[in-house]
Amino acid sequence: DIYMLIQEMTEAQIDELFERACEIKMDKICAFAILQMSKLFIFCNRYAVLKSEEILKDFHDFIHTVISPSDKKIFVYIEKYIEKRFFSQNRKSLLKEQ
Repeated sequence: DIYMLIQEMTEAQIDELFERACEIKMDKICAFAILQMSKLFIFCNRYAVLKSEEILKDFHDFIHTVISPSDKKIFVYIEKYIEKRFFSQNRKSLLKEQ
C-alpha cells in the first residue's frame, strides 16, 4: 500500500526512493502518485509532498494529464481539484483534448 509505505518513510528513504525512480525514469510518476494520494487522504509526510512538488515544478499539467495510448491522444483535466474529479459522476466530461 503506497499510503502506508510513504507515510512511514524518513527523509533519507524518500530521497532514496526518488533517486531510484529517477534512475528508471519513473520520478514524475512517483511524484504524481504521492501528490494524488496527498489530496485524497489525510497525509502527514510533508517531505514526500514537497519533494514531489519539486520534481513536477516544471511540469505543471503532469498531474492533470491523461494519455490514451489506443487513441494516441493526450487529455488534460479542466477540473484542477483532484478531490472533485475523483468523486465526479462523469470524469470524462472534465477532460479536454490537447
